[in-house]
Amino acid sequence: MDQEDKPQPSLSSAQSMEEFQLKEILREIFQSHNIAVIMTTWILLGIVGQLFWAFSSDYMRKLGASPRIIGLLNSTIALISMLVMILGGNIADKRGRKGLVAWGTLLAAFPYFARAMATSWQPYFLATVIGTGFERVYQPALHALFQDSIPERARAFTFSIVDVLCWSVPGIFSSLIGGYLYQNFGVIALRWTLAATGAVYLISAALRFGLRETLKNRAIKANEPLDLRNVLSGINESFKGISEGISWLKGSLARMMALDVLSGMDWGLTNSFWLLFALDVIGVTRFEWGVLEASWNFIYIALVPIAGILSDRRGRIKVMRFSPGLFSLLYLLLVISRGFKMAFIVWMIWAIPDALWYASYEALWTDTIESSKRARISTLRFILRTIAQMSSAALAGFLYEINPAIPFCIAAFIWFIAFINLQILAKEYTVEE
Repeated sequence: MDQEDKPQPSLSSAQSMEEFQLKEILREIFQSHNIAVIMTTWILLGIVGQLFWAFSSDYMRKLGASPRIIGLLNSTIALISMLVMILGGNIADKRGRKGLVAWGTLLAAFPYFARAMATSWQPYFLATVIGTGFERVYQPALHALFQDSIPERARAFTFSIVDVLCWSVPGIFSSLIGGYLYQNFGVIALRWTLAATGAVYLISAALRFGLRETLKNRAIKANEPLDLRNVLSGINESFKGISEGISWLKGSLARMMALDVLSGMDWGLTNSFWLLFALDVIGVTRFEWGVLEASWNFIYIALVPIAGILSDRRGRIKVMRFSPGLFSLLYLLLVISRGFKMAFIVWMIWAIPDALWYASYEALWTDTIESSKRARISTLRFILRTIAQMSSAALAGFLYEINPAIPFCIAAFIWFIAFINLQILAKEYTVEE
């Protein structure tokens, strides 16, 4: 029988097949014990943490910090992140993921209580730096454990659905509630949310002790005690692992890492100054800021699962190819925005390239790196990103004091460079295929 003579499935049966496959994929994702535990803790952190995170820079300013000090804090955070993740990535690949994640989460809880009690920026600064060390040391292990646990056939969709459920959905409500509380109760409301975040970290730690180890054939037993010699040996091995990881950065992988570095520069320049720019220049209220964040999350939720499915079926780069160019244009539009209505339009459009970018980019990394190298590559990614963040964040506060628009204009140029780099990467992948 010729191909043309074979009975073709009807539209309804094809749709049923699609629905069946989607249900199977969802069942495979949520039946994973590790993904269930990680998602539960991320949802808890997404609900409580975003009550504060969206307003953290203004909180620090209320404690007496200038834009330069805020930029210095970001730079210090980047430096601490780099140092502790060197060791954390090596431990994750040599000793296992679970213990590092669980104990790191537990220790990360206590600095939040100290930040809630701070009455000036100096103790807040110190508590934030210490907390960052505890949080970042287990990030490579958590990232690798999550990557080890997701279904291979639906990586981008998994990243997108987890991102939506854990961060975007809670973000809608948290941003609105946080904005309302901050607008009406002032700094005391943010102190409450910091204390609540510390409590959630304690709960998350208890849950994460129930994770299942994914690293097989560990060279060092997980229950072997860490003494000074082991620590120093681990640091030495970590630097060797970084050198080895750098040697892997060739061709397309090097271009992917360049995108990481460029996005790190963007984070350092703008992360702590979005809220300040919106309050000082655009002219929104603190509650309106919460509305902007909630609205972005609403659009993002609608788009990112679709983007994840398209990425798994049509290709990662095809889906995210034009996002950097849109980021560049939107930064320029942000600079000239005045008033809530204009800012609202910019935030709504911004959700589009964000949705297209995130799931595809992370899935592309997972596709490219084999499991035994993931924690070390993850560490290398974070290290190079944090070097970029550290440099740009230290400069950002000075630039903001000169003119608040300067950091955002530089970010627009950075994303233009990223756009060009991604077009070259797309051509290389086309040749390889």
